[in-house]
Amino acid sequence: MQKSDYVQILEKTDKYKMDDERVQKLVRELIIELGEDPTREGLRETPKRIASMYKEIFAGYEIGRAHV
Repeated sequence: MQKSDYVQILEKTDKYKMDDERVQKLVRELIIELGEDPTREGLRETPKRIASMYKEIFAGYEIGRAHV
């Protein structure tokens, strides 16, 4: 999975704060709470995909206009 330009820029700053591992664990817990098996073929990579999605969505909040 390729990181967006925004995420790459954000990771180089001191403002980058998202804890990918924690987000993935929380998504896994949500999958379990919904009655699904997180180890099932179609769901194995879902926590990673969701964490990546949120990182992409919220990356713009920490990047100044100069980087946009």
